[in-house]
Amino acid sequence: MSIPNRVCGGIMAALPSSAPTVIASQVAAVLEAGVHAGLDRSALLGAAGLDAAAFADPEGRVPFSAEVALWHAIERGFEGEAIGLRLAESAFEPNAFGAVGFAARTSANLGDALEIVARYCRVMNESTETRVVREGPVARLVDGPRRPGERWPRAKAEFVFGGYVLLTRRWMVREWVPHEVRFQHLDDVGTTRYTELFRCPIRFGQPRNELVFDSELLAVPLLHSDPKLLAYLRHRAEDLSRVVQPDEDLAAVVRHLIARDLSGGVPEISAVAQRLGMPPRTFQRKLTGLGTTYKALIDEARREAALRYLAQRGATQNQVAFLTGFSDDRAFRRAFRRWTGVSPAAWRAPDVAPPVRSTGARSPSR
Repeated sequence: MSIPNRVCGGIMAALPSSAPTVIASQVAAVLEAGVHAGLDRSALLGAAGLDAAAFADPEGRVPFSAEVALWHAIERGFEGEAIGLRLAESAFEPNAFGAVGFAARTSANLGDALEIVARYCRVMNESTETRVVREGPVARLVDGPRRPGERWPRAKAEFVFGGYVLLTRRWMVREWVPHEVRFQHLDDVGTTRYTELFRCPIRFGQPRNELVFDSELLAVPLLHSDPKLLAYLRHRAEDLSRVVQPDEDLAAVVRHLIARDLSGGVPEISAVAQRLGMPPRTFQRKLTGLGTTYKALIDEARREAALRYLAQRGATQNQVAFLTGFSDDRAFRRAFRRWTGVSPAAWRAPDVAPPVRSTGARSPSR
């Protein structure tokens, strides 16, 4: 399956639907910022594997791999400099993120603005997960790759988080300072630009990219709040989200999210809905439209994970029960017999175990 027309760029006219994409306006903003900083436009386009046609439609889609290549080219052009922070000062604007950026700008307060960014993060970048975690007096804005173990280019991560701080200071007309900024990448570049911009401790080599700040800031009103314009922009963002996340792929995405967290217990439906950027009721309604339920998808995810672990032969039955989110071995055995008609031990026997069969799910690009 390919995404026709909406994917831009001469060499990427038909991109497989499994390859993550980003909104064209975002990549265009990064390109223009790099050119303005002194880099050659043709060289940057060549490094990204794009041409000018990639940006003909600001709401079109560009391969995320092209954006990554663009950031690496910019880093090479400014080796030893915190170029992401420098570009954030000139290019991190709402127009770079289309309807989602302007919807955030016209929200009532910072909390609502970040909720919009989290809800529609896949419109901006299909491979990204954005969420706000409230923990009493502090809140954490988490933004980075959906797929565990992956990291953004250093310049991109610093561009995004520098942009968050700079933009919200302008929108709130309030000089605020984060408690801490955390980056996944290991290298700072030995510059004072970090402390000049963030004015707080910076930690590198962290599990996630995070901005930690006072939770009371979430209630601070924004200067450009406009409920009527916001309603229109949210409607547009919803339309765009359907382009990048077709409902028919939703069940596979949900199974993947459930399976990823099973060893810590079955994730609550509200947590999965939040990761997908939609209210729980909307999430349940979409599943109903697909003829399934969250409970059924949990069962399918557990079954696939159990068969996979048992086929590896390295894990004990108790370990497989834990890894698939069961409270005890007995509950796991009952479920396994319901799935396969035999016990885990019998299924594992060389002369009994059938090949692992998929329920049709595929791991989504994140």
